[in-house]
Amino acid sequence: MTLLNDMGGMYAVANIRGGGEFGEKWHEAGIKDKRQNVFDDFIGAAEFLISKQYTDSKNIFIQGGSNGGTLVTAVANQRPGLFAGVIGQVPVTDMLRYQHFTGGHMWADEYGSSDQMGAKYLLEYSPYHTVKKAKYPAMLIMSADHDDRVVPLHTYKYVAELQYKSSQAEGTNPIIMRIEKDGGHSGGAGIDSHI
Repeated sequence: MTLLNDMGGMYAVANIRGGGEFGEKWHEAGIKDKRQNVFDDFIGAAEFLISKQYTDSKNIFIQGGSNGGTLVTAVANQRPGLFAGVIGQVPVTDMLRYQHFTGGHMWADEYGSSDQMGAKYLLEYSPYHTVKKAKYPAMLIMSADHDDRVVPLHTYKYVAELQYKSSQAEGTNPIIMRIEKDGGHSGGAGIDSHI
């Protein structure tokens, strides 16, 4: 963070509903059919930084991994003009089918499931299903070929849909994916991989 600060940058963390920072009621306010609260809080944090003139939409880059990857891909779909860049690491992007791959069924307590009457609200924010024809921020979506938690098909499907639909809009930004070879949910082994 020192280098970022030395270069005039700023790092902000949004404590949004759905986390455990403020107890179980705070957590429950961001799960299942209340998941949109999570995205609204995150978008609200970005809007707050802009309203206080800490930054503007040409300079906000967002990053999240795993569940945070789902967060940043969902908010990029909902408000593509709010962000300059997005780094989504191992995101769950197909919310209608996530439970059918590896250990995905264990997340139903958090997300709900299309197998359990949750399809309507999941479809409203599912990153893969809500990509639209729009100018998206520059995006790097990452996965690993041996991720046994969030299978790479989420990244492949989402990036393909993004590239297709954003190419139909004017002034496209780069949308790329990186698949870590021989890597798992936390990426590849060793410091070289992380760098």
